[in-house]
Amino acid sequence: MSKFKFKSSDSIGYIAASFPKAMDIFKEYNIDFCCGGNRPLLEAIEEGNNFSDRRAGK
Repeated sequence: MSKFKFKSSDSIGYIAASFPKAMDIFKEYNIDFCCGGNRPLLEAIEEGNNFSDRRAGK
């Protein structure tokens, strides 16, 4: 099995399609991976602000 890697500049839709379990995390943090799936992951994280804070345990 190959490891899937993605960059913060990859689109949310690409990540969701390539790594389906990512959809669970996107849902948990209300990140739209369907209609808003063309946005880069980093943009969605910055827009949602609390995503990175919650992952860091803050």
